[in-house]
Amino acid sequence: MKMKFKNINSEDVLFIKLETVRQKLKFELLDDNQKLFWGSKSKYNWAREHPSISYKREAALWAEFGKISSITTGSLETNAIGKLLNIKTFKGKEPDILLNFKAYILKFFNKSRHLFCAHNGKEFTFPFLGRRYLINQIKLPEKLAAYDKKPWETPYLDTLELWKFGAYKHNISLALLTNILSAIKTSKKKEGTHLVGDPASDYTSQSRKWSSAEKDILNLVNVFLRFKNERILCKEQLKPID
Repeated sequence: MKMKFKNINSEDVLFIKLETVRQKLKFELLDDNQKLFWGSKSKYNWAREHPSISYKREAALWAEFGKISSITTGSLETNAIGKLLNIKTFKGKEPDILLNFKAYILKFFNKSRHLFCAHNGKEFTFPFLGRRYLINQIKLPEKLAAYDKKPWETPYLDTLELWKFGAYKHNISLALLTNILSAIKTSKKKEGTHLVGDPASDYTSQSRKWSSAEKDILNLVNVFLRFKNERILCKEQLKPID
């Protein structure tokens, strides 16, 4: 039986953000077969556009035509002064990214209690990851092998799905959801809310400039914490790890 959301320990969750790019910079650089395949997809989905236009805009979103340029992760820990958000980014060539990410989750997030969380994760993040592992001929980490699991056995949390509250057609970006759920800001604890301090609006800590993916991880974590009715994080609680 799947664990109830209210019983999930936030420190057992690995938060994930993918950055993806086109496999080839331009449509014209695809081989003849790939041009035909994209042409068929483009004709079906974007009939009024030339395939080169839809390829430039859409290809990075499809595992068959895109690839992973980085994986940024976040994990929570608690110390004497409260929660810290550990942020780790995997970069380089895609096979190296996938191998290093696999080693990381096998070492730190491979227990039955561990879960993965992403925004629109079930439609994009987790399928894209799995497909790129297969395309690169790298054995899937067991926790990502969703094809041999029942829906309630997959270790996936999706903040978009949580926000839908059972609806099928409602979609919302992480940016908008963050804006809505961070609307209440207070510097002192207020009865009825756990929002405390700065919601890391400038993302600057110890003279470090945070990337857009790292900002997204922070936003993802804070959205998740709002669902858990826990305090959101401030910028001083961000901790990059090598």
